[in-house]
Amino acid sequence: MRRPVRRLARDLGLRRAALAIALATAPSAIARASEGPAEPATARPRQVRVAVVDGLGPSADDLERALRGHVTDLDASVGFARRSAGDDLGVMVAWARGEQSRGADAVLWIEPGGEGPAILYLLHGSPARLFLRPVTLGADPLETEEILGVIVRGTLASLQGDEAPPGMQEIEAPPVEAAAEAPEEAPPTDAAPGPEPPPSRPRARGFVGLGYAGSSLSAELPWASGVGLVGGREGARGLLLTASIAWTTHGAFTPHIGATELDGAIGLHRLAAELALGVRLRPGPRRRGFVDVVAGVRGEAWIWRPRGGSSAEAGGGGRLSLGPGVGGGLDLGRRVAIAAWARLDAWLLNLDLVARTPAGTTPLVHPPPVGASVLAAVIIRLGRAAGE
Repeated sequence: MRRPVRRLARDLGLRRAALAIALATAPSAIARASEGPAEPATARPRQVRVAVVDGLGPSADDLERALRGHVTDLDASVGFARRSAGDDLGVMVAWARGEQSRGADAVLWIEPGGEGPAILYLLHGSPARLFLRPVTLGADPLETEEILGVIVRGTLASLQGDEAPPGMQEIEAPPVEAAAEAPEEAPPTDAAPGPEPPPSRPRARGFVGLGYAGSSLSAELPWASGVGLVGGREGARGLLLTASIAWTTHGAFTPHIGATELDGAIGLHRLAAELALGVRLRPGPRRRGFVDVVAGVRGEAWIWRPRGGSSAEAGGGGRLSLGPGVGGGLDLGRRVAIAAWARLDAWLLNLDLVARTPAGTTPLVHPPPVGASVLAAVIIRLGRAAGE
């Protein structure tokens, strides 16, 4: 009789223990069931660090602005840091590995090449692999900004897994123990937030140009065309000084003296010289285009000669004006640009064109007090820009 009783008690104890375990685990199982299937983790954007190195031609501020403009629409989080051109490869690789340890998927920088091409380095992959490619820079800082922007964008856009980007060669990276410890840098700035750094101006440079010149005169002689030569200097802060000369010619015409015509045509030539002072503005992130706002003084000499047996004697004259002008142009790269200017002339000294005839001194043309002139030219820059 005792054995059945003991067996029943043991069975009841086991059932009570199982019930307690079930009651303890039921809430968590119910909660997991109510949560549903786990959602897949969202892939984070690619983290990239780009080092802006001095000594490539453009200033560090201008180069960073240009690179930001090229990579802003990539599907990646791109941060920038500043490095000096004196760091050797070991120091740069150590710095790049430090950036990778802080979450960067790829680290990119460009080293000046001295007399040869610059070198683009990329530390990428897991384990990290080092790639390089030579980059031929332009002699003009604006062209260098454009070249580096296109190459950096293309390199980052072509990153696929741990594979080498097209056009890059893998080299053996210096071992960690052989690389000098990289100095601490300021935390990299994110490409999206925050205002862009203010643009810096290139140092002063001179320029010369040759092209078309034209100007108005009067109702009888509305426009003269010819050739113009311009020279000037663009200052470090955008100050602009220009000087130009223009030789223009009117076609032969027969002026009226009272109700009668002069007995023969005359030909009129005009020689103008202008000195202007103003500012040159370079809007936009790449600063290839420019706008000039100037004011200056213009002097003009007239030379005319009789044609076709006219009884009038050869003569001349002149006038002087003040007035504003506007212009603009586009840098074509390296040292060449195209530009055009238009000017409003308010003639302070405005003389009639007169002729000496058998009847005496007679006015032939009476110019209005206001006129216009234009100059369009191909520009060649002189000297060297900063970093060339």
